[in-house]
Amino acid sequence: MMVEQAGSVVCEQLTRKLDILQKISTNTKFQMQFIQQRKMKGLLRLLRERAQYLQEWETLMKETDSTVILATADEEMKRLILLIEGKLQEIIEDNDAAIEAAQAEKNHIAADLRRIDAEIKLRNSYDYQWEKFSGNWLNQKG
Repeated sequence: MMVEQAGSVVCEQLTRKLDILQKISTNTKFQMQFIQQRKMKGLLRLLRERAQYLQEWETLMKETDSTVILATADEEMKRLILLIEGKLQEIIEDNDAAIEAAQAEKNHIAADLRRIDAEIKLRNSYDYQWEKFSGNWLNQKG
């Protein structure tokens, strides 16, 4: 009875881990969309949510003893463990893609700013000599 109860607690913890990882994965995919759309406020909100999920993950990892899980693992637990490992790998790949997208967008923004700065400098370097003449002296006879 005690082993079954421990097994159900472990299954519940593994399910909670998988739920948290699913939330992190979804969050990461939304981050990539916000990066491409240059929505920084939304991205900051997603990053705060992600920090909360990671805090939950850390708390859950402290509560869970992985050696006990592996020793008492039945088929359901092994399936959950494999799902968790797969989800972790997916999150790592998504993180790498999000970082690459963020770096590319940063470079794109920097290039846009340099282009705009060059245009402003060019515009300011013109000598608008015709604007300096005012009045109607050009039309006078004389």
